[in-house]
Amino acid sequence: MPHICFHNDKRIFISFSDAFTALRSLKANWTNVPSNWVGSDPCGGLWVGIECINSRVTSIILSNMNLTGQLSGDIGSFSELQNFHLGNNKLSGTIPPKLFNPNMTLIHVLFDSNNLTGSIPSTLGLVQTLQMVCFDRNSLNGLPSNLNSLTNVIELSLSNNNLSGPMANLTGMNSLSYLDMSNNRFTVSDVPPWIASLPLLTTLMMENTQLQGQVPVHLFSLPDLKKVVLRNNRFNGILDIRTTNSNQLQLIDLRNNSISNVAQIPGGNITLLLEGNTVCDKTDQVTKSYCTASTPNSSSFTPQINCMQISCNSDQVASPNCKCAYPYKGTKIFRGLASFDLENTTFYAELEKSLMKTLQSSALPVDSVSLSNPTVDLSGNIELSLDVFPSGQECFNQTAITMVGFALNNLSFYLHQVLDPSILWPLRMGIVWQHIGIKIWEMVVLLSHKQPSGSLLKSSRNTPTIFQKQIVLDLRVMGRLISM
Repeated sequence: MPHICFHNDKRIFISFSDAFTALRSLKANWTNVPSNWVGSDPCGGLWVGIECINSRVTSIILSNMNLTGQLSGDIGSFSELQNFHLGNNKLSGTIPPKLFNPNMTLIHVLFDSNNLTGSIPSTLGLVQTLQMVCFDRNSLNGLPSNLNSLTNVIELSLSNNNLSGPMANLTGMNSLSYLDMSNNRFTVSDVPPWIASLPLLTTLMMENTQLQGQVPVHLFSLPDLKKVVLRNNRFNGILDIRTTNSNQLQLIDLRNNSISNVAQIPGGNITLLLEGNTVCDKTDQVTKSYCTASTPNSSSFTPQINCMQISCNSDQVASPNCKCAYPYKGTKIFRGLASFDLENTTFYAELEKSLMKTLQSSALPVDSVSLSNPTVDLSGNIELSLDVFPSGQECFNQTAITMVGFALNNLSFYLHQVLDPSILWPLRMGIVWQHIGIKIWEMVVLLSHKQPSGSLLKSSRNTPTIFQKQIVLDLRVMGRLISM
């Protein structure tokens, strides 16, 4: 196929051979790439982790594959690439500047939980279509000065790196809703004034970032602010949140600082955590709710499974369809749903149906899924247990494990009729959906697969070879607003 150029929008499409060359470069440089990466057509060959539209690579989703090696700048040639998910691997080395360029249509760059070093290149700031950028849990030590040119970014996660020097100025990132810069070695400073200029900010995470001084009153003036986590810093003086303009504010976590006093707390359902501050050393304050260790809220709700007549082995679990099996087990962590009703059984039923629809549409050997045991942690995140049960066998084989993980990594639900619209985050989906969309939440799923006891299955071709290995699936669950 010849090269096709569209000069009006300055996008250049690459041929099959170019796509194969770029992906072959990854295959040569990485270990543990999917075993079905064979042949010369990644799209027609249905390579695991590669998605295409009109024979153009639009998604590279290889999270949780135990990949080792270094990033290749050849991927920058994929002008139609929208989703670039490499999280939870063992990739190392620096990020090549040519990995990004202004002709790209990237929406997601998820490189979290790897071993990347060096600085994030300034070329990232040229990709104006980006909406989700996650480099957390690496060993990065520098940020580009043009990071704030990414004005469409909704989620920015840079936590748990080796970032140092002055904190990046994010003025102008007016779409930003979720910001996490926790656990870095920034220069000691007061709270940056640009934070109060982010009009759509709902979640601010700056734990252990060397912030000092008095917590500014204007920090709580953002109308959509829900969660503020500033624990393990150097704040002092009086905490004053009486003038908060947000009726959404639910959590302020300032534990382990040096705050000496608290002004009157406004009404509402705000959870304030101040344990480990000077104010809690005072005799008249020690019994205050904000000075006592908070216990995560929990619910006893568990979807009922009516399998009274079935008896499974001690290490097996009965599926909702009353079949004994070794399920894919996991915990989903929902961010941004702190006000959600944990006993909303309709939500769980709809979510289970959506999960099954997604898995069955991929022709995967899944019998059923089960959601249970919702709890809320101290940061207001909802945790929910997930079991995925195999169909026609007691356990998943290696191929099924990979394919189930891939399918879950690409979930797209229509839950706008189930969820309270007040908890949804506005999101411009651009060319992906061609509609105004809504980000429902971000899910992080920790999945593990348990090895069956006994030795009979060990000689089977279909026996899983990835046992007792924790697989972390980064689920970005996006929902669309459908006109009613």
